[in-house]
Amino acid sequence: APFLRRRVLEALRRLKADVARVEAKAEEDEEERRSPCPG
Repeated sequence: APFLRRRVLEALRRLKADVARVEAKAEEDEEERRSPCPG
């Protein structure tokens, strides 16, 4: 069923986007920890 395959691919793409967002946020947090700015 092609529509099933398409739904799976869409879910995978969404998952990858979430992972990328989480990774980006983790990097930002690490930058803040490494160079803590006052205030």
